[in-house]
Amino acid sequence: MKRLAIVIPAFNEAEMIANAVLALKKKSAEIKKSGYQLRIIVVNDGSKDETQSQAEKAGADIVLKHK
Repeated sequence: MKRLAIVIPAFNEAEMIANAVLALKKKSAEIKKSGYQLRIIVVNDGSKDETQSQAEKAGADIVLKHK
């Protein structure tokens, strides 16, 4: 199976990051039917809010924190 990685850059997006991750996760079944394995990667660019924890709670596969 081919892999598809979607990278979401985020800075102080605690209010919206979960919605973005969940919207992509809803499409994962369709993406899988097309022969791709979806990976959602959030790059937290030093946010001072709860962006990191919200992305993790929403189910992003990888959450990287840039300091």
